[in-house]
Amino acid sequence: MDVCSVAGLIVSSMGLDYSTGEAYALTMLYHVLQLILYLQMERSTIISELKPLTAQNKRYNEVVAEKLKEMELPQNRLGMFLKNDDMQAQRAGFCSSVEELEQTVCLKTLSVQHPRHQ
Repeated sequence: MDVCSVAGLIVSSMGLDYSTGEAYALTMLYHVLQLILYLQMERSTIISELKPLTAQNKRYNEVVAEKLKEMELPQNRLGMFLKNDDMQAQRAGFCSSVEELEQTVCLKTLSVQHPRHQ
């Protein structure tokens, strides 16, 4: 069924006459239906362009997930190494920031100036 026959059916179901004012309404209806068909074709074109992209995106996500899984064990090992390194540094008296160094110097200065009597 083409657009003209659909427009004719709609106009006849509305009980419109083909006089001048109603002919204008029929013409407008025809243009609206043409626009709807154009938009439907445009939509199907966009969907057909998106389908390969969604498949490509799925493959990309699978590769990224696989790489993240591969990186998980080395990251865990590195994290354990860094934690051990931090604990050793703290036991050795190393400071991790300037603020911590200043606080340590202040505490040591106070302990020298005011020694505890044991």
